Amino acid sequence: MIAAGAGQVEIIERLIDKGAKVDAVDNRRGFTALMGAVWTNRSEAVEALLEHGAPVDQKDRKGNTALFWVANRGWAGLV
Repeated sequence: MIAAGAGQVEIIERLIDKGAKVDAVDNRRGFTALMGAVWTNRSEAVEALLEHGAPVDQKDRKGNTALFWVANRGWAGLV
């Protein structure tokens, strides 16, 4: 999740290759790696996660999806 929020695509790829789950959630907000990448406007990380099957309809603890966070943050370029 930290790698996604920092836009570290190479690290994301390595973690996934080693078995990291793209739908894993953090304990604090229920964010996925995709939500972290969206939150910090990291388009390359978003693309990499989507290519590996990151679910776009997964919800955080408040019931929001990654698409909600795109709209909320005003980053239409990520859509």
